[in-house]
Amino acid sequence: MSDLGDLAGRLADAVDATSAAELLAEHLRALWPASAVRVYLQGPGDRCETCVRAKSCTSHERCLHLAATQGTFAEPPGHVARIPLDDAVFASSSGIRTLDRCPPPLEGAAPEDETALIAPLVTGGETLGVIGVRFPGPASSDAVAAMEVRALFAASTLRLLAVREAEARRSQQLLLVNELGRQVNAILNADLLLRHAVEDIRRRFGFHNVMVFMREADGAGLTLRAQALDEEGRSRIGERVDETEGIVGRVVRTGDTQVVDDVATDPDFVSWFPETRSEIAVPIRSESRVEGILNVESDQRAAFRGAERVVLETVADQLAIALANAHLF
Repeated sequence: MSDLGDLAGRLADAVDATSAAELLAEHLRALWPASAVRVYLQGPGDRCETCVRAKSCTSHERCLHLAATQGTFAEPPGHVARIPLDDAVFASSSGIRTLDRCPPPLEGAAPEDETALIAPLVTGGETLGVIGVRFPGPASSDAVAAMEVRALFAASTLRLLAVREAEARRSQQLLLVNELGRQVNAILNADLLLRHAVEDIRRRFGFHNVMVFMREADGAGLTLRAQALDEEGRSRIGERVDETEGIVGRVVRTGDTQVVDDVATDPDFVSWFPETRSEIAVPIRSESRVEGILNVESDQRAAFRGAERVVLETVADQLAIALANAHLF
């Protein structure tokens, strides 16, 4: 009970998921000084090009990321920073697993008679991460029971931190939307308005590439009127696409927001920037007509969830009003 009280106190000090993982690893290492501990957390997306395990991964969606390590391991942390979700040993959510030999990436510098305990961090039917503990000998039944309780504690803490972080992010986004709306509605030059908007959206929300396409009055297609992208990207302002092309063209045809979690699977996707992994295209309407598209791209898959969609649709509505005011002026 004293050890559990220590863990509860440590986790109460966690400010985010990574710090919770570090505190959990420190606690387990103190509980079993001869062990080695690694804590992996499920990431929100992945840049597969930088992952050493990308070739053996079949999901290319979400991976387990190394968040904390305690004890002696032979490999540098970067080599085992990610585990694909299709790794059967670590992806299991069926409870504590005891293995006579430590699987990669827990095998480094392990003695021949080592034992591994693999504990999924599960709450609400969702696996949030995995604890891997390597023992220099057999793991006792007491150790297994202790891991079960600590995994439950840690999973509950991770869920609470995720909810708290989502609420804080949503509140911050709404504040930024209000501030952005106030600024763009004070600008009466359409080109300056759009340029200011895309730069502000990218800077405030951290999206990889933000663009605004406007429909030409003569029906000649969509013209890229404003763009804000990372420093290595190439501006394509002034280029046109047909209204039958791409995700932006689909917005014109349907009149609805289009969210693509993985552009590689969408037959309409037109690749202007090789780093793009997911995309959202939001209509900018004047009454019932789509006059333009706010198009945002990310270098991570499934980057645009419910909160991001609401924020960008609100921004698109603000841009529509500001553009109408600029036109009247």
